[in-house]
Amino acid sequence: MEKINVGKLITGKRILENKTICIDNGKIIKIEEFDGTSDLIAIPGFIDMHNHGGYGMDYVNTDLSSYEDLQKKQASEGITSMLATVSTSSLEKLNDSLIKISSYIEKENEDGAKILGIHMEGPFLSPLHLGVMDKNSMISVDLDLTKKWLEDAKGHIKFMTLAPELDDSDKLLDLLREHEIIASAGHSNASSKDINKAIGHGLSQVTHMFNAMRPLHHRELGVLGEALTNDYLYSEMAGCDECSIDPAIWKMAFKLKTPHKMILTTDAMILKGLPNGKYNCMGREIEMIDGVAFTDYHGASRLPGKPMTFIENIRNVMKNTGATLEDIVLMSSVNPAKRLKIDDKKGYLEINYDADINILDKDNNLLYTYIEGVLQ
Repeated sequence: MEKINVGKLITGKRILENKTICIDNGKIIKIEEFDGTSDLIAIPGFIDMHNHGGYGMDYVNTDLSSYEDLQKKQASEGITSMLATVSTSSLEKLNDSLIKISSYIEKENEDGAKILGIHMEGPFLSPLHLGVMDKNSMISVDLDLTKKWLEDAKGHIKFMTLAPELDDSDKLLDLLREHEIIASAGHSNASSKDINKAIGHGLSQVTHMFNAMRPLHHRELGVLGEALTNDYLYSEMAGCDECSIDPAIWKMAFKLKTPHKMILTTDAMILKGLPNGKYNCMGREIEMIDGVAFTDYHGASRLPGKPMTFIENIRNVMKNTGATLEDIVLMSSVNPAKRLKIDDKKGYLEINYDADINILDKDNNLLYTYIEGVLQ
């Protein structure tokens, strides 16, 4: 039996002081009094619902043989479990990636951050809000193709980002709901009416709020306005890098949505964790200078972005929004676990839960990560 002594334990349900976490066979079996002092803080491991990869690898183009290395690197930033995210690409590559990820989940998935399933970001998205995606990879809603993906992925698709204003999106949403797949609006030009109609068909979340979506207008809420004000919707807060979105905007969003309806993600791509240099990312040349990525795409000069690890992300969120560490636990562990319907075993540090634990110092630096009781 492994024992971890901490000065503070934030379980996701309560805050305890001077405790010993007892772990056996990957589970928390007991929480005892610790007769001593410690500056260490224990919080649940991060569950990243939107993560394309990092460290020069992603889940579409990287060989299956490299997934284990990628998952170990994901764990180094406090991610204990996650959804492997695939974005728009050729249909052949997209299909191959679904098969690869499903194979990894079923046959490997032992070392590093555990892959809980697949997040499909597209390809049923709006060409009016591309972000860094290729317009030629976006297609009209195709139910037969979706059914084929569901079959090829063997039930491992857990989440889909789509533009709910597209023709037949209501039928797509009904299909996703039938298979208990989370449906999220993103890369979308949807109106407020479109969003509320989609909610009736199972839409329940918004992907990377503010980015690649119809902006807020005082006579038309659009996707963004609904993301900020609709209490039914969870809203994703992706990569608080202090570059691509003004930190004051994050503070506003945090106040409006509250931590109970926000989800922190990295939305990480291959550039995360790479040194300065020139790289190819989604078919475009991107230059990393002092950790910041610069590129021109779609014929326009865009704001730079900084690829973020999860632990870097939460420190920026706390600095810029006033969020407490308890708030961070809600947004990065509890809420994702609830959304994925695994909150009976992950997302909390309570007895009989998986021992997915991040140990921080008093300055919120990540010191250690345990995944199902194994020190990473």
